[in-house]
Formats: sequence, structure tokens, C-alpha cells
Amino acid sequence: MSIYLPGLEPPEYNARDLQLYDLILVSISGGKDSIAAALLVREAAERCGVLHRVRLVYADTGMEWTDCPEHVTRVAERLGLPLHTVRPRVPLPERIRERFGVLSGGNGWPSLQCRYCTSFSKTKPIDKLLRELSPTGAVLQVTGERREESEHRAALPAFGRIDRLSPDGKRAVYGWRPVIDFREADVWAAARSTGIEPHRCYSAGCSRLSCVGCILASNRDLAIQYEQQPETIEKLIKLEQDTGFTVKPEKSIRERIKLT
Repeated sequence: MSIYLPGLEPPEYNARDLQLYDLILVSISGGKDSIAAALLVREAAERCGVLHRVRLVYADTGMEWTDCPEHVTRVAERLGLPLHTVRPRVPLPERIRERFGVLSGGNGWPSLQCRYCTSFSKTKPIDKLLRELSPTGAVLQVTGERREESEHRAALPAFGRIDRLSPDGKRAVYGWRPVIDFREADVWAAARSTGIEPHRCYSAGCSRLSCVGCILASNRDLAIQYEQQPETIEKLIKLEQDTGFTVKPEKSIRERIKLT
């Protein structure tokens, strides 16, 4: 199992001194990008003699593929790393319904301009875990974004201080995106080198592993998600019907996946 890819030098792979950190917390979704990032960090930490400081964290949003927790557990076992699972206060579909109640007639769906779904169901629970695991000291938080995925991600830095988690000088938290400049073929090569079977969403035809019903899902991915896990999409369809607002302004979910 190796992340060595001919002709590819991962950003800061040799320069990053993992011995500086008391905790290395790697976010993992079970998708190809997060597996590649976790593998890279695992190998770098082993070389530095700090593998015991690496932990994985999986955010169960309440809109996951039903087999995703089991899949992530297999990944953690294959990498030989401890896994933490965090959850939001309520599952994400319930939070969306709550949001409609708070807005009293306004549009409560998450959007590109207001992605509260991510902050509520992933960022806040992971932040809470990080504070519990490391009240003080230096922490490296690792995520698997890649520049070629979107314009927003193209502008993200490979490394930087996370100010919201470093408020008083007792804890210093830095974010690292080790696969930020990887191409899709590169992360696939790394993920497959683990010997772990890719999540079934890929063989079904999805372009990425995301929440079922993600606001960023293409119409094609959404239709596949409905075919594979209709109960989750039906909850969102009902929420559109109950509120009169659709996830995408131009079409309802039923129209997007061509349901009659």
C-alpha cells in the first residue's frame, strides 16, 4: 500500500514536518479524494514516527448513503487508524425543516451562498471533537479538497492557520489540503492502491460521493441517488411540496430526475 505516483510530487509532501503537531485529524467521507489524503498523511506520519497521533473523523450528516458508515470503517481498518464518528444535533433533513420554520415563509434550503448544511452537519461537530481531543497544543486538520473540482476550491490554500480554532493561544490549529493539486486520475490511483473497493456510488455512475440529495449534485447524480436510495430523496421531495420552495430555483427534484 503506497501513495507513490510516478511523476507526481504531492505539495509539501517532504516539507511538512508532522512532528510539530500533537494531533493530526483527517476528515474522511469514504470518497476517493479523502481516502487519497488519508493515505498520504498516514505514510508521511509513519515516516516521521508520529503515526500514533493520526486520527480519522467521519461526519454522519443524516443524509449519508446507508452503507457509508460501514465503508468508512473498512477504510479506517485498512489504514490502521482510529476512527471517530460525529453527528449534528439533529439529522440534516430535520435541520432543513427547522430552517423553514425559523424563516417563517422564506426559503430555507441550503444554497451556494448559504451552505449552512456543511457548517451545521460537518464543521461544527468536527470542531467540537477537535476541541475535546486537543484542549491545548498544535493540531493539523487535514481535508481532501482539490482545485479542479470547482472555482471555489481552486482558490483554496494548501496550508494555513484556522483562526476560529486558535482563539486564545493555548491551541494552534492549521489546515492542510495535501491533494489540493492532484488530478482525478491521481487520487484514483492513490485510493485504489489501498486495495479498498470504491464505494458503490461510483460503480452506479455518480461522479462523487456526497450526501444523498446534496445541493451540489448534478441531475444525473441525483437520479442515480434516487434509484439507489429513494427513501432519502423522497424526504426532500416532500419537503419541497410542503414548503413550496425547491432546492434548485428552476426545477423541482421530481422534474430534475424526470419522475412522473
